[in-house]
Amino acid sequence: MKKTGFLVAILLVGTVRSLAAANCENLSSVSLPNTTISAAVSIAAGAFTPSVAPTPANAAKFKDLPAFCRILGTIRTSDVSSVKFEVWMPSDKWNGNFRADGFAFYGGTMDPVVLATAMRDGYATATTDLGGDGTPSANYLMGHAENLKDWNDRGWHETTLTAKALIAAYYGRGPKLSYLDTTGGGTRQGLKEIALHPADYDALAAGGLTNYTTHFVFAMIWAWQATHETEASLISRDKLKVLHQAALDACDANDGVRDGMIQDPEHCKFDPGVLLCKNGDAADCLTAPQVDAALKIYSPVFNSRTKEQIYGPLMPGSELTWQSIVSAPGTVPTGYPADFFKYLVFKDPNWDYKTRPIDYDRDFDLANAPDIAAVNAIDTNFKAFFDRGGKVLFYVGWGDDNSPLDCIEY
Repeated sequence: MKKTGFLVAILLVGTVRSLAAANCENLSSVSLPNTTISAAVSIAAGAFTPSVAPTPANAAKFKDLPAFCRILGTIRTSDVSSVKFEVWMPSDKWNGNFRADGFAFYGGTMDPVVLATAMRDGYATATTDLGGDGTPSANYLMGHAENLKDWNDRGWHETTLTAKALIAAYYGRGPKLSYLDTTGGGTRQGLKEIALHPADYDALAAGGLTNYTTHFVFAMIWAWQATHETEASLISRDKLKVLHQAALDACDANDGVRDGMIQDPEHCKFDPGVLLCKNGDAADCLTAPQVDAALKIYSPVFNSRTKEQIYGPLMPGSELTWQSIVSAPGTVPTGYPADFFKYLVFKDPNWDYKTRPIDYDRDFDLANAPDIAAVNAIDTNFKAFFDRGGKVLFYVGWGDDNSPLDCIEY
């Protein structure tokens, strides 16, 4: 009798799971607050094709995807703002949990690679455009206070609530545990979640914190400016390798083992001046302007008037990550920091770094005006999150291209 009951239980579980997969399309009629579901589609195993062709390395992540239920929709967050979302739920072999992966900076693209990565591990997962509608630029935030609220924290919070509701509707129960995995630009989102919405997630992994946004953007510009002070300041990728090796030669063995890593970069005494060219420029040395550029990157970012530190330095041993700031002479800053200054600080889409360089005193005050500084995720009071059993894993690499000292201080 016990054996028969056990078999019946198995059959019932299998039936529920099968029905859930078969009823994916029915989720289009689920009624959720301020939410419109535009598509609910069952995707066969290995049949998903991204709308934008992935890189060869990422293409493999879609080939062995299990069958899943794909939901697309929009959440109205105010009378004048909304965010799009996408939810993926395995039709079979769901591990019972939910995992979302934060994205760098402005997001907007709803990258299917991060969804595929989570679902391959058995998770139900979700992402959002935070109102960016496919653009990685911050232009949609300029002059739009409600959009800024969505980017700040509301968009992820509302997407998380919607995803959990859809998971419950599909499987007949919500997730046992919910995880948020973030690095770099996504850490701001993660810290906002556990501080402002402590019931959304049970655990947060946050690596390489860039959460002090209105300080971090100055550090990014500082590093770019150091290598673009003049055309002679630019340090080529090949010379970054030379600089990196010199740092290793100076400090690798300080821990008693020569293993290609600097164990304690904070106390590494390395002067890039040892590479100063003696007889004109050459491949194995740095010119005086290049040495000056390296010294600036190894130094903290300061307010030009008060001398108050804005952000910490990059560490000896991190030189290979500086490649992100190496570009052709005469170019201007692009990407996250440029957009932040253009659309949020100066509110001028025509801002030009060449005619209006960054001022590390006046512009620092502008960037930290209350409406902009609200995006910083610097609250350290997570009592409500911890009281309900929440867990946090912080980690940072000594070789990261943002100062690990700021992460440690936080």
